[in-house]
Amino acid sequence: MDEASDDQKLRLVEVLLKCSMVIKKISAALAIMVEKRATLEEKMIKSYFIRLASVQGQVSERIVTALAAKEGAVGRTILSDLDTVADKILSSVDDFLKAARYDLNYLEQYFEHQFYSELETSKLLEDSLKLFASLSASIDQMDQNSPSQAETE
Repeated sequence: MDEASDDQKLRLVEVLLKCSMVIKKISAALAIMVEKRATLEEKMIKSYFIRLASVQGQVSERIVTALAAKEGAVGRTILSDLDTVADKILSSVDDFLKAARYDLNYLEQYFEHQFYSELETSKLLEDSLKLFASLSASIDQMDQNSPSQAETE
């Protein structure tokens, strides 16, 4: 298998940065939620955000693994899909942050219920998990096809 191209590595780094942005923005949203009374919807949003951040962390770890690999490449489709899902997550978290920074009362009284409903129907978590599985399978396949370090020494 050919060594991963510079373009491929750059694309991996771009997706890694986007995953980091997702985690950073979710962290900002969680920080805001800590400071206010927790409604039922807020608890569900918090749980959803924590799971999203966890998956993005796992994706980041796998991307770092791919970057460290000497050979192989992650499919363009997987990277493109990861990028698209990260953009959707960022947009959703930005909407939450905008409402939270506007007025916590507005967030609690008018925003949270509809927002959580939209989160559930968006399937962002499910899509993230599927893409993580695809990314992991791709990297695991890459690892199986490359010679072990002991064999090359």
